[in-house]
Amino acid sequence: MQTAAQNSIKEKVLKAIDQMPATATFEDIVEQIFFLRKIEQGMKDSQEGKLYSQAQVEEHFNRKWQK
Repeated sequence: MQTAAQNSIKEKVLKAIDQMPATATFEDIVEQIFFLRKIEQGMKDSQEGKLYSQAQVEEHFNRKWQK
């Protein structure tokens, strides 16, 4: 049995696939599902307070690029 959250995800995936052109490839579909997954994960992280400030992001990339 599926939970409401699982049904919601399934509905989002099916809607996204349904909106794709008939010429969409398997890779296009997988890419779209992966994109939706990343959005869902980002929303969950945001709700859990797992966020970075602009300054933290800039500091991280400045250190990374200076190597």
